[in-house]
Amino acid sequence: MLRKLKIKFKSQFYENVLKLSMVIGNPRFTASVLAIITGRIKRGSEYTALVLGRTIFYDDIDAMARFSRKLNYAIIHLSYWEIIFSHFTDPAERKMLTETNYYSSDYCRKGKENYYRYLKQMFPYLKWSLKIDAIISGNIGYVVQQELAKVCGEQGVPFIALHKEAMDVYGGRLESYSDFKFIGARILFYNNRIREEALKRIAGLSEGNTAVVGIPRFDSYFRDQRKPNHKQVVFFCFYPKDKFLAIIRDEQKLARAKQAYADFHKLMIDFAAEHPDFRVIMKTKNAQYYMDYVLGILRASHQTQPSNLVITKSGKASDLILSSSAVIGFDSTALIEAVAADRPVICPDFRDFVSSQSWNFFAGFEGLVNYVKIKQDLDKFLLGPMLQTDQTKPTRNTFLERLIGPPDGNASIRAESAILETIKNY
Repeated sequence: MLRKLKIKFKSQFYENVLKLSMVIGNPRFTASVLAIITGRIKRGSEYTALVLGRTIFYDDIDAMARFSRKLNYAIIHLSYWEIIFSHFTDPAERKMLTETNYYSSDYCRKGKENYYRYLKQMFPYLKWSLKIDAIISGNIGYVVQQELAKVCGEQGVPFIALHKEAMDVYGGRLESYSDFKFIGARILFYNNRIREEALKRIAGLSEGNTAVVGIPRFDSYFRDQRKPNHKQVVFFCFYPKDKFLAIIRDEQKLARAKQAYADFHKLMIDFAAEHPDFRVIMKTKNAQYYMDYVLGILRASHQTQPSNLVITKSGKASDLILSSSAVIGFDSTALIEAVAADRPVICPDFRDFVSSQSWNFFAGFEGLVNYVKIKQDLDKFLLGPMLQTDQTKPTRNTFLERLIGPPDGNASIRAESAILETIKNY
């Protein structure tokens, strides 16, 4: 607890100092503050990439640093760039500005111009201080990086995106990408289908500035052969405002789907209460509202939390998956990770809520999934002698190659090689 308080105090202190640097309008001071708060991963390389940090993207960076080791990394969380951007924008307008309307609306026009001018003055100091050779982001659309990418191009630093939102292509929500624009040096995709669909829709993309590398954070599943705890399962929780629900047009079906979301979470809580010999981990995303959703279902159905039930937003997905005997979730890359780790997959059967299966990356590979409609299904899968899934190597490899490229544990090497090639040829 004391350590958490110290971290929170330190973070708040640097946020306030960063805001002060903006108030006095000193770009060099701003660069100095950013340099101080920078996290570093050193690998003895002559090249350093500045990472625009987000929680899941850290796992990809960590994998590249562990398994490829060709780059040094300097990491500044996106929240600090948001502080700088917000200084120049009207709060009401900032709420209206999104990734999809950044280039098509007039929101924050003057703020974007002032932000750009400030970055243009600040970035040379930051580049010198951190010895930056490239900038890497986990998404092409983040609002706060658009002007930064422009400045990078003008100042000879390649801006590269390792687009981690790859599975959007399976959600039936592709048209929003038509409003995006890529002004960086190169974009790296998880799989070929994402690349092909992005090339059709996103301005600034070409065959020459795109590449497919796979998913670096998946490499550990092909390299780590640890044995699972046969009395532990992990459930990657979902939330009733996700992209699957967005494609349900019928209001009555949508209401039933939202209730089904809550019912499945309750089913997992009930299982933990009924089977104290199992350790049930319910993993939420990082934002507090994800945690509040699960805790609300718990409080509505149980007076106390079962001692064997862990509800958490921390912990690496790879560790949770590798240490568990089964992985439970819905419409999540965690389920693809489970297949890569050779762990059985359990999924609520929500397929009847929509007629099209374009969102379902398991379509055609249903044998890899144990579908749950009722409580008895879950009990059968978790309490039976063995989960039955078609984890034969040809089926598994065909499924994985379609989604993550060659299932060989070398995505980190391909990603860093592509980044280095971009740096050297820029």
